[in-house]
Amino acid sequence: MRKLWPDRTGRSALLHDPSMIRISPTFGWRAADFEDLSGWYQGSSDAVSPFFDYVRSASPVTTSGLRAVLSKLEGPFAVVAKKNSRIYCATDGVRSCPVFYAQEPGRFSVSNSAEALKDSWELREVNLEALLEFPMAGYVTGRETLLARLYQLQAAEFVFLCVVDSQDARSAQLQAPSLPPSWLTL
Repeated sequence: MRKLWPDRTGRSALLHDPSMIRISPTFGWRAADFEDLSGWYQGSSDAVSPFFDYVRSASPVTTSGLRAVLSKLEGPFAVVAKKNSRIYCATDGVRSCPVFYAQEPGRFSVSNSAEALKDSWELREVNLEALLEFPMAGYVTGRETLLARLYQLQAAEFVFLCVVDSQDARSAQLQAPSLPPSWLTL
């Protein structure tokens, strides 16, 4: 994986894995590289450390395990981790840091920039339902975006992206526990 961070002149470049992850450090994202995992995050490194620790140590990573770890995280964050051929993404309870993904049979990509995915996937088709919703609400609700085949993580959501047999992606909404953690309380 090629990693480009701000060079000595302070200019930032695109952090890029050609097939799957396009993270721009210009949005305040940082890398967290381990021997067995590549990760990117926005927010406090202390806040997202338990997420990276779980993904690195769990075999396999499970929905219930991720839910348990994420329900304890506090503060604004977004996190993306790549381990082997799987990508794990999560956002905080108010989605203070956006994460976008595109998928189709046999391939998927994740980014903190809708523009990067639009360009790399050549997404030009407008999502008509979202286009009608946008002027009425002032934004697009749910995981849809104004572009067809481009999605966004919702607040307090995590997504596994992988290609296994004919399954292209699995996702799960983080459920609020009976006593919500502080990051989930508005």
